[in-house]
Amino acid sequence: AYIASPSAPVPQYGMGEVPQYGMGEASWLLSDDGAEVPSVRKVELPPPGWRRRWGLALVAGGLVLAPFIMTNIKIGLLTTGGAAAGSDGMEMETASVTAVEQGDGAVEAPRLTASHEYGVIFPAESICGGTVLGDAYPWLSGHLVLEPLRHTTLQLDQLPGAVVSAAWEMRRDVDGEQVWALSSPGAAAPVTVALESPGKYTLRATLRDEEGGMVWLLEQKVACLYVKRELRTLTIEDREAFLDTAYTLWATSTADGRALYGDHYTGTDILVQVHGYEASGNVYCDHWHEGTGFLTHHLALAQAFDASLISVNPAVITPYWDFTIDGEKISKADSGPSMLADISDFFTETWFGASDENSLVTDGRWAHVPTYFVADSVTPTATKNSFGIIRAPWNNNPEVELARHMFDICGYEPANKAIPSCATHFSLADLTSFADFQLTVAGSGHGPMHVNTGGVYGECTQALADFQEKWAPLLKTVTSLSEMDEEIQAMFSAEESWSSDAKFSLGDMFETVFILEYFHIYRMLYRSQTCALDGRPLALQCPDDCSIGAEDEATCRCTCANVDSEDFDWLNLEPCMYSSNRTKFMFQASMPPEFRKDLVKLLCTTQVKEGEQLESTSPLDIVFWMIHPVIDRLLAAKRLAEVSDIQFGTLGPVKGFQDTTWLDYSFYTNKGYYCGGHGEDAEVLASLPVLPSVEEAADTNNDGVMTNMEFFVASDPKRDDQVYIYDHFLWEHCASDNANGIELTQLMADFAKDAAQTSLPMGTSDFDVFSLLQKGTNRARTARDALRAPSTSSVEHE
Repeated sequence: AYIASPSAPVPQYGMGEVPQYGMGEASWLLSDDGAEVPSVRKVELPPPGWRRRWGLALVAGGLVLAPFIMTNIKIGLLTTGGAAAGSDGMEMETASVTAVEQGDGAVEAPRLTASHEYGVIFPAESICGGTVLGDAYPWLSGHLVLEPLRHTTLQLDQLPGAVVSAAWEMRRDVDGEQVWALSSPGAAAPVTVALESPGKYTLRATLRDEEGGMVWLLEQKVACLYVKRELRTLTIEDREAFLDTAYTLWATSTADGRALYGDHYTGTDILVQVHGYEASGNVYCDHWHEGTGFLTHHLALAQAFDASLISVNPAVITPYWDFTIDGEKISKADSGPSMLADISDFFTETWFGASDENSLVTDGRWAHVPTYFVADSVTPTATKNSFGIIRAPWNNNPEVELARHMFDICGYEPANKAIPSCATHFSLADLTSFADFQLTVAGSGHGPMHVNTGGVYGECTQALADFQEKWAPLLKTVTSLSEMDEEIQAMFSAEESWSSDAKFSLGDMFETVFILEYFHIYRMLYRSQTCALDGRPLALQCPDDCSIGAEDEATCRCTCANVDSEDFDWLNLEPCMYSSNRTKFMFQASMPPEFRKDLVKLLCTTQVKEGEQLESTSPLDIVFWMIHPVIDRLLAAKRLAEVSDIQFGTLGPVKGFQDTTWLDYSFYTNKGYYCGGHGEDAEVLASLPVLPSVEEAADTNNDGVMTNMEFFVASDPKRDDQVYIYDHFLWEHCASDNANGIELTQLMADFAKDAAQTSLPMGTSDFDVFSLLQKGTNRARTARDALRAPSTSSVEHE
């Protein structure tokens, strides 16, 4: 297949231009315009209306029944006797036949098989495991699934002895137009077909004897669809085609790309700007995150990426990274997120590139990918930092290229952000309320992937080390939840109480609830209306304009107002340090005021850098586009589970939604302010083009706006107008003994209990070590990968 280079457009694929991967002399194609490709011989076939729906033929004064009718496959047996009447009353050609008889005298039908580089794909009985592409999609029952521009070998066996040749054709169902035809001098010889575009088709094979008489007619329903496969299963050719095509979106601007590839092309220059603005362009609201709009906005954004890929190379669509495969291995090894680098080659030159000690990608296609500057923006809605770089305003990172800081938050591995494992995703598959799914999928579904491939670095690493050294005697204090609970009840009369004698140090607590949540806490200083006692935003203030250069970078700092003055009101900002009331109670019961004041001042004066994946311009990193399709796949499985039996490995069934009510929720909505973007009637994706099939189906009221709900309905995998499917819904790596000896059902019950107790916003859970410490330190560590969903949001409303 033709591979796109960043500097050259991909030519339009016509059927006559597709390279022929022939099987002997039996592989020929006709071009779309009907012109013959060399060696192609046109075949006169019965008219399109001819069908052997009933399998009946008049034979020398009697009736013969052809008993081989399978769902969506139609085969007619014709015998000597002049003319036969079809089901539609048409007169049809008849011919002699030597029937293939089974032991009971029944006639055995010819069998169609299909295969390509991924193996045999049809029929089910020829496939190990018996699962054909599209098996879980009810509208694909009995269909042969082909993929756009993928060369697929078709072959017939179990042929009647009189058959010496086969004439093949493919017609598009919507208009009956012939898109492919081929005549094979040997009926058993394999032939190759490659369809150009998605849609429904009918395949026919007309089998003839040596005199040219028709013996058999086989019809097979065909669906041409893109198939999303797991990254590791791609062939080398498909991997390279995807990576080359994807890189085009970084190398070619939206304006240039639309001139080359059409209106459904959107480059990362616009994708980054739109995501960044919707996430951080308004200090009072995140329109796409920390609310129930996350799901549809991000799945629509993934479709915009797909539409761009297809525009560049119509043979390519985004694969998915099932990171629960990696998470399961890490969980079994009782290791931390950094093990991902040891067991996966995704962060190498072969795939997405490796990052160096400066947190810059140094090899592969995305090496030294530049950031975007607001001065170069063609949209009026770009958000920037002090250096004019399109980044979140609080991320004053001056790097002018993609930043990827792996597995580190200010010098600490984010062990509380475990790579999602089987149990994590099964907890989502087990939900029956769509609202619950909306609330939790962002956090437990994929949040740790952002944290571990984004990271926080800069001054905070050394500043926190110095702070811990200063307060070392206090932080070495060992306590337990039971010891702490008495003081908490005395100070706060808290409704919740803790009882556990498991010991931990205050340093462990400080690391877990402060250091590892540093990026959430720091962001909320910017959006301080959510946590400060005075209810005002922008406690963290950053300069408007700074120049990129060593001297200016050192002085261009984000700080809290009056932080160096004696009347600095640190108590006003102290609530911004706590992810929940639970955390606040424990901190204030165990840490003296001097410690807490010192910590607020550190937070207000220490400069940090965030990698792209941890902030609002995360689409700049190719990894962003790899981790969201797995959410789409899980959602597709749940929607298909309403009509199909889908098992999540051996852990249990994937459950469909019993309550599909849309929840309109944003963490930033309060009594006096409504944060838009999360309701079912909110516009999805700011009018960026998505897959044409969804666009055509979505705008049901013809108002020119696609809403969250319209997109959700139009992208339902149960609809028969979709253009892509997933390769399977098997989760073969997920077995019931993978919960490290802990009863899975109990883990899930604990998950629900902990999530319900937290006062964090949706999609997050405190999941701090202390709730798990009630069950014992060892169990907390063992359950961490399975239970502790990432905190994708920040502090609570006070």
